[in-house]
Amino acid sequence: MNEGHNITQVLEGILKGDRKSQRLLLSLYADKLYAVSLRYVRAPEIAQEVVQDTFIKVFKAAGNFDPEKGSFDGWIRKIAIHIALRYLNKKQIKLSLLEEQTAEDPGMDPEIIQKLDNEELMHYVMDLPEGYRQVFNLYVIEGYSHKEIAKMLGIKEVSSRSNLSRAKDILRKSLLTHNTYKSWATAR
Repeated sequence: MNEGHNITQVLEGILKGDRKSQRLLLSLYADKLYAVSLRYVRAPEIAQEVVQDTFIKVFKAAGNFDPEKGSFDGWIRKIAIHIALRYLNKKQIKLSLLEEQTAEDPGMDPEIIQKLDNEELMHYVMDLPEGYRQVFNLYVIEGYSHKEIAKMLGIKEVSSRSNLSRAKDILRKSLLTHNTYKSWATAR
């Protein structure tokens, strides 16, 4: 945990209903969770709702965190992602179930993403259609497997793979339209 705060002590305080511990956790994680939420739901006011719901859940479930199973950052981030996806499902924003692609995925040169700064990359990612953006975020940014993504989104693994492939194609085409990145986007 950053800034020298002990997460175990903060969580113990939260379990006791200590408002100071709650405010401390909010100050440490609100911005991070907002950024994560915004990648999924796009609208700032909805991302704020996701963050609020995340903290409500964390305050209620603080005793469920097990440091032996992973980091607190990963645990709270996963809660935010699940809440964002649940919100999208509630709002009837569904992934389009796509058929398996028969063409080989040409892939995207990883240097493309590495050479873009975070703001530029997020601009391109935010322009992706909803289902593609969800899979891209979960796979590329969050590091989930296609099997995990399929389970989280209620789709088939092949649909997750297909959505990722199509997201990469859209990103590649977007980069090709900007001459600055033309050489990166055509590199394979």
